[in-house]
Amino acid sequence: QAFTLVTERLSAPEWVRADTGAGCSEGQAAAVVEALGRFHRNFLGHGKIDGSTWLPVLPLHDERRNFLQDQYRYSFESVKGYLQSALSALAYETCEKLCDGYAEVAGRLSQPPLTLLHGSLNLAHLRFSPAESSPVVAATDWRLVCRGRGAYDFASFLASCGPPEVRRDMESWLMMNYLAAFGLAGGKQAKEEFEDDVRAALLANLAFTIAFFAGALEARPDSTSGTAHCSLLWVSEACDDWDAIRLLGGSDGGHEEEAQTRSTKAKKGARRKASPKGGKASRRKSVAPSKSPGRGGASAKSAASRSKSPAKASGKAAASSSKKDASSKSPGPKAKKAAKVEEPKSKAEGGAHKSSAKGKEPSSSKSGKDKSEKGPRP
Repeated sequence: QAFTLVTERLSAPEWVRADTGAGCSEGQAAAVVEALGRFHRNFLGHGKIDGSTWLPVLPLHDERRNFLQDQYRYSFESVKGYLQSALSALAYETCEKLCDGYAEVAGRLSQPPLTLLHGSLNLAHLRFSPAESSPVVAATDWRLVCRGRGAYDFASFLASCGPPEVRRDMESWLMMNYLAAFGLAGGKQAKEEFEDDVRAALLANLAFTIAFFAGALEARPDSTSGTAHCSLLWVSEACDDWDAIRLLGGSDGGHEEEAQTRSTKAKKGARRKASPKGGKASRRKSVAPSKSPGRGGASAKSAASRSKSPAKASGKAAASSSKKDASSKSPGPKAKKAAKVEEPKSKAEGGAHKSSAKGKEPSSSKSGKDKSEKGPRP
C-alpha cells in the first residue's frame, strides 16, 4: 500500500499548548470534544477502515489481550505497595480487579461499531490556536493510532483535561457536546450505553497508565509529583467518580457507599457550571439560569402587593407617601396620582392608613382637595 505523509509546523505564536498541570480552558475543552466527535463520525462505518488490517484494535493491540492481561498483572504486583498508599481504597480495589478483568474490558471496546482512534488523546498531545473563544485544535503524536470505540479517545481526554475538580465541572456538558457532534441517536438507552463505554475506557486507561509508568513508579515510590504520579491520580479519580468498578462486578470490599457518594458529588459538581461562556458550544447548549432577586427586589414588592393583609400594604404605601410629602409641602398633580390610599375618615382609628380592599384609586373629597396632601398622621 502507498502512504502519503503530510506534516505541519505547530509552533508558537500560531499554536499554543495548554497547561497540563492546571488543565485546559472551557473553550479549549469544547473545541476538542466537538472536533473529536466529528472525526469519529467521519470514520464510522462505510467500510473506510474495515479493510485496514495494519490498524490494530485499541492502542495495546486487542489481538493480544491475554498477553496484556498477564503484563498488567505483573506491573500491578511490582508497584502494589505504591498504589495502596497513593490511591483511594476504591481505586486500589479497582486496580486489583483489573488483574483478572482487563481482557473483558478491552473486549467491550473492540466490539463494532468501530471508528478511527488517536489512541493517546491526552492534553500533552494537543495544540490550540490563540483564540479564547472557539479555538482551532490540532492533535499530534499519532504513533498509537488504531481502531476502537470512540469512547476510548473521549475518556483519554476526559481524564487528562485537568485536575479532578476541573474535570468534574466540565464532564457532563463535554459528553453532551461530543454526542451531538458524533450524531449519536437512540435516546436514553444509547446514552447509557455510551456511559458504560466511557467507564470501560477509563479502566483501560488506568491499566495502560500503570503498565506504562510501572518502571518510573517503582524507581521513585515516594515521589508525589511528576507526570507518572499525576496521570495515575487523575485517571484513578475519574474511575472512582464514574463508578467504573461496576463493570468489574462491583466492589467486594464494602466500598459501594464510597462509590455512590463520589458519583453523586461528581454529578453535582458537573451541574454547577453550564457550557463555556462565549463559545459556539455554549450558545447551542447552555440554558440561561433563572435570576433570584435579593431581598427588597422586584419579587419582594410583588409578593407584598399580593398580600392579603391590608395593613402591610397600607404601611408600605404610607411610607411611600411620606417620602413624597416630605420633599414638598404642596404636592402637585403627580403626587395626587401616586397616592394609593385613602385618608381615614375617623380620627378615632388612630391615624392608621387602610388601603382599598379592591385596589381602586382613592376618591377625591367634595372640596376638590386630596386629603393625602396633609401627609400621614403620626
